[in-house]
Amino acid sequence: MTPSIPDDSRTETLEFLLAIADDEYFTGHRLGMWLAVSPTLEEDNALTSIAQDELGHARLWYDVVADERSTTTDDLAIGRGHDDRRNSILVEREHHDFADAIVRSYLYDRAELLFLESIRDGDVEALADTASVALNEEPFHREHAAKWLEVLHATDEGTERLERAFETNLEAASDLFAFEESQQDALVDAGVLARSPDELAETWETEVTKTLSELPIDVDSQAVADAVSNSPSTNGRRGEHTDEFPAVLEEMEPATIDQI
Repeated sequence: MTPSIPDDSRTETLEFLLAIADDEYFTGHRLGMWLAVSPTLEEDNALTSIAQDELGHARLWYDVVADERSTTTDDLAIGRGHDDRRNSILVEREHHDFADAIVRSYLYDRAELLFLESIRDGDVEALADTASVALNEEPFHREHAAKWLEVLHATDEGTERLERAFETNLEAASDLFAFEESQQDALVDAGVLARSPDELAETWETEVTKTLSELPIDVDSQAVADAVSNSPSTNGRRGEHTDEFPAVLEEMEPATIDQI
């Protein structure tokens, strides 16, 4: 293992870590908006806990980048504009329905786990240690989403809502792994990642397809394949975002990452 980020991949690595941090940051923000409006008081507590975890993970990665760039975590989390963000559009869009929040959490959590495992299994010791810390809190997140997938399909209405949520969010998930090939090569060659995002996308497709096959809902598995094989019409990894995104940034602008 190498103790720190190799100089020849420093730019690509920091851009990748910002994308991961931004994913966590906006996931935490969107989940936090369910406080007091989720189906049960117990669920309020669960979503608040998960939101805090994701914001904590965002801080871990922002701290790494801040140290490398001699800036502050707040500058990275709060001070960057619309075009500088590299999060997937999946995590920035508004949750229009509780099923939407659960499906989005499921799809994102599977991708997040794969990214963290690839960093942990890489050759950069400092990054591997950070990923290991974040991985300690992930089992609860996945169990939470899996439980609600089971609960929601118990009624006809819930099944319909799940189907709509998967169809909508699978399309939005098409940029989760859509990093430039040159960046992917640099990350793998430097040992930052043990497996490239393209490889992780294949595993994600297999896992999501398996989950759908086990749920009594009518969602075409081709939608999962399309999510990883089609070029995204809007690619957050390139700084492209939805019309909803500026309003999200405005909501968060007055705070610091410690206050969110």
